[in-house]
Amino acid sequence: MSAENMEVGWLRSQDSAVVHLYRDGKDQYGGQMPEYQGRTELLKDDITDGKVSLRIRDVQPSDDEQYTCFFQSSVSYEEALLELQVTDLGSAPVISVEGHQDGGIRVMCRSSGWYPQPEVRWRDLQGRLLPSASEEITPEANGLFQTEIVIVLTEESNQKVSCFVRNPRLNQERESVISIAELFFPRGNPWMVALGVILPLLAGLTALASYCFWRQRRAKETLQSDKESEKETLLSEREREKEALRSEMERQKAEYEAAKGEFSDVQGLEQRKEQ
Repeated sequence: MSAENMEVGWLRSQDSAVVHLYRDGKDQYGGQMPEYQGRTELLKDDITDGKVSLRIRDVQPSDDEQYTCFFQSSVSYEEALLELQVTDLGSAPVISVEGHQDGGIRVMCRSSGWYPQPEVRWRDLQGRLLPSASEEITPEANGLFQTEIVIVLTEESNQKVSCFVRNPRLNQERESVISIAELFFPRGNPWMVALGVILPLLAGLTALASYCFWRQRRAKETLQSDKESEKETLLSEREREKEALRSEMERQKAEYEAAKGEFSDVQGLEQRKEQ
């Protein structure tokens, strides 16, 4: 039976909100839920045979719902329920060494982009599960889940372990392995280990402080030297100016004496001529 002239709709089962509606031979978007606007398409290739499909684009974790599909005409009504299960396989676990803790090495495993909430564990190379020091699974802004799990490895325990994150719906997992050499494990009294870390740190800070004081003193000495040099330069310039002024005065005095002598000679000559 053809459904071309029927009302065909997809509703969210929990509240009968409209996900997509077809009526009067065309799609009706007026009452569509805002969350689905621009993301749905009713596939009508087989509508003349009474078959339609709904395509949802850009699937989101919030689309994980139970839906009701119905066909309604003037004389009949039929509906069916469909459960949509959203799933996403997240990123490969990233393992990092965070430092020393409780006489061992603190190792953290992180992964993100999982849906639904995943399972995350540590295990040894034989597949035996290992206890974790802490575990945190939190939702991200996009509705997917991220995980952080910590284990403290000791020299006596396993030094090569794997972190795996498993999607329970897909029954698939991602795994990463880490191996820590013996020389990285703390040995002896924890206070001695702490002292061995603190003393080099203090020595480094002392050397840094000494260098800073030396640089500061050097800068002051350089500044003072520059000032003394500038002062000597100014004094030297003043002495040269005084010397030049003195030479000029002596030159002018000599010229004056010479001119005065010549004037006396001319005056004496004129007096003799008059006699």
